[in-house]
Amino acid sequence: MTLNELLRRTREWFTGLGIESARLDAEVLIAHALQIRRIALYTDGERPLSDEEVAACRALVARRGKREPVAYIVGTREFWSLEFDVDKRVLIPRPDTETLVQLALEWLDDTPQAEVTTHLDDGPPLHPEVPPVGELVPGLDTVVQYDVPLVVTADGDQDVTIDADAVPPEPAPAAAPPQAPGDDRLVLDYGTGSGVIAVSITVERPGLRALALDVSRDALAVAKDNATRHGVSDRIGFVCSDGFASLPPRFQGQLAAIIANPPYVPLADEASLSPDVRDHEPRQALFAGPDPLAHYRMIAAQASRWLCPRGFVAVEVGFGQAQQVAALFSALGTVEIRRDLSGIERVVAARTR
Repeated sequence: MTLNELLRRTREWFTGLGIESARLDAEVLIAHALQIRRIALYTDGERPLSDEEVAACRALVARRGKREPVAYIVGTREFWSLEFDVDKRVLIPRPDTETLVQLALEWLDDTPQAEVTTHLDDGPPLHPEVPPVGELVPGLDTVVQYDVPLVVTADGDQDVTIDADAVPPEPAPAAAPPQAPGDDRLVLDYGTGSGVIAVSITVERPGLRALALDVSRDALAVAKDNATRHGVSDRIGFVCSDGFASLPPRFQGQLAAIIANPPYVPLADEASLSPDVRDHEPRQALFAGPDPLAHYRMIAAQASRWLCPRGFVAVEVGFGQAQQVAALFSALGTVEIRRDLSGIERVVAARTR
């Protein structure tokens, strides 16, 4: 069998399965299996394949035939012109989210640096039964604890309760620690997943620091790998937390921005999702529960507590959700809605007064 013949058969099979990107998927998977560039599929199309090469290609093609996403099969996805590691532990980055990154970078350029007067808590973890595991946050001489115990159901899902009214405890009075050196702007990537937002922004803005927050330790492991891959692990700290519950309270009033791409798909839409998404991507990264706006309500309720003066919130939203989220954020200050390249209202942002 030649390359051309294998490519043709794969494309036709994918098309028969209803895969819209049949040609692209066939090219990517065959090139990946053979460890060649996609252009070689055509420049060397008449080359006969060995039995081993055909078997390697068919193994990947069979996985795609079960509607496993291509990004999970090859293990990477491009975002913001950067290559990110992805697997079943995290949601696959979408081009729509680049609209959020673009707005955040623009608004950061107009956000004055605020004096840092606080540091991370260095006390014992909130839950002693959870081993303290964390990462140093640059400029802050302590360790972020992974201190949120999660309930794992019988089918392996993590049971997470979102409470939009939850208020973290007030910090105990303490003497002001020394000011952190260097760029004192700090942003929070709420629901970091694979870390594409935190990594992309810190790559674009040298000196900027970020906190990457997620309820999933598995997702944080992927995010840390991506931060290392792109050389920004010394400027990103990682916090495992259900919402703001375990974010160290001394960060109150210190964040230049809260940037979020939270779960927002309504449960009622589950049946209409592509099987690529519905059957393979992590549920807790897709669905917020009965209220698809639960995370936005939490952010709206807590933002003013955590943001510095003239700080901002910027979030990605689902189709038809922008006006509702804008109403939630209207109490913070001036609100902007931005459309993605498809013309859908995709990002809502608000700057504090």
